[in-house]
Amino acid sequence: MTIDLSALTARLKRALMTAPSVRDWSEAALGALLLAAVFAPLGLSTGLLHLEPRPWAVILKCALVVIFVPALGEELPFRALMIPDRSETARALVAIAGSTLLFTAWH
Repeated sequence: MTIDLSALTARLKRALMTAPSVRDWSEAALGALLLAAVFAPLGLSTGLLHLEPRPWAVILKCALVVIFVPALGEELPFRALMIPDRSETARALVAIAGSTLLFTAWH
């Protein structure tokens, strides 16, 4: 099995240079709202989640870590590099399954 470095480079570049669309942001916001609507009451009622005021510097640092660590540490290798683009193949199911298995094993 040979690895096509030009295809990997193109995938990586595309992943880093493609900006999310308004629809992408809307879907992410809707997902976040749905998760918050389910998990906030559940977490608050069980005591797993509690509100504790934090300084803005701490909040900003945590937000940056939460945004960038999963994106760069997980999404790039397991999604951007391992799953081919539609222009590369019409059947990416094997790559998606392999990526999912490796991602699961990683966790």
